[in-house]
Amino acid sequence: MTLCKGCHAREHGLIEPTYGWTLISIDDLGDLTGLCERENCNTAIRYEHLAYHPQWGYKIVGSSCIDFLTESDKLKSKRYITLYTKIAKAFNKAQWETSITKKSYRTFLLTTYQKSSIRIYTDNFHYQIGLYLGKDYTEWEKPYKLFQNMDSSKLKYIKELSLIHLMGVIASERDKHENHEAYREIYRNIRKSIITP
Repeated sequence: MTLCKGCHAREHGLIEPTYGWTLISIDDLGDLTGLCERENCNTAIRYEHLAYHPQWGYKIVGSSCIDFLTESDKLKSKRYITLYTKIAKAFNKAQWETSITKKSYRTFLLTTYQKSSIRIYTDNFHYQIGLYLGKDYTEWEKPYKLFQNMDSSKLKYIKELSLIHLMGVIASERDKHENHEAYREIYRNIRKSIITP
């Protein structure tokens, strides 16, 4: 098959291919602090799309350079950005109060989201998340998702993680499986980025 000069170069891996990329993950930097690595782009980006190509390796690209991706990955990218926006709105709206448990006198932070509540228990730089779904306050889940040796500068991330986890549980209960999995992936990526070895 006869190819033009550009397509021939792409076919032989001499210049960056425009197809065959797989989306690995998306990370919200919170601001335009990233840089798109697409050839001749170098645009400041907020959402880092980590893409992989079998012959080209890994590359971070921005939202406007997702032509690298397959159609299904473009839809995945759009869904993730929608969820990141939803998370950011929930995080900015959340009002946290400090309270104490009646029996053990443990301090915790409390907030609500869509008729559900979150408790973050704090004890000497250890944090645990407890969820309460619905109206019956006796049905608190046992605190879990323990974060050890986290200083107070990481507390905002733990608040964000607790909201993401709750949003994922709500999505699961509403049979939105794809969103539930996306929330789990976002949760894992943020958790991995804040935990110190």
